[in-house]
Amino acid sequence: MTEPGDHDKPLVAGRMERAGIGGCPAEDHETEIHANATAHRLLTIIRHHIICRHMNEMLEQKHLALLNEAERRATAPTHNIRACFELLTLAGAIDRDCAARLAPHRLSESKFVLLFLLHDKPGGLSPHELAERAGVTRATITGLLDGLERDGFIARRGGLDDRRKVAVSLTEAGQKTARDLFNEHTEWVASLFEGFADDERKTLNTLLQRIWQNLETGRPQAGQPKDARA
Repeated sequence: MTEPGDHDKPLVAGRMERAGIGGCPAEDHETEIHANATAHRLLTIIRHHIICRHMNEMLEQKHLALLNEAERRATAPTHNIRACFELLTLAGAIDRDCAARLAPHRLSESKFVLLFLLHDKPGGLSPHELAERAGVTRATITGLLDGLERDGFIARRGGLDDRRKVAVSLTEAGQKTARDLFNEHTEWVASLFEGFADDERKTLNTLLQRIWQNLETGRPQAGQPKDARA
């Protein structure tokens, strides 16, 4: 025996479903998951395009030209080329910032290196020793020392045992600049990785080593063992 109003139930259920009322909880949950996943994919795509556009603005014009031509010819993986250019761009930006910070002190990075090499050497070092420790040629060290001496940061004098040997030492102004600027400069360099976790720095270091090993300079010579991480 049919209860009063039973024949109206399918009609009411259909109206409720169209109105979004009383739907299946499982289906509603699946729909929500799908919507969230779609939104996440869209956000990922948007972030990717924003990052790519930002990196394009950062890349030098010569790198953009090479990248566009590589994409046109399709002769090499352009994502690898882009990554290399982005790394070069970052290194160049760090160099420019470094130069801008040292310029008010009448110093280049190479001159600054010589100052802190001499900072704890009251007896001084010879130009040859400085060139070796700074990793520059003797011809380069002569020009750097000339500039430092002209600006009052160093003094050159004959050796006590052999007057033909020259010792380079810091003046009082050079000592103060080396001491103050070293602390300031190292704090700035460290700040470039502010917010990075230890595992992130280790990962970056590992990736950079892998790039280094792909360079001719980084490849082991014949007879040398290859790095196990390669």
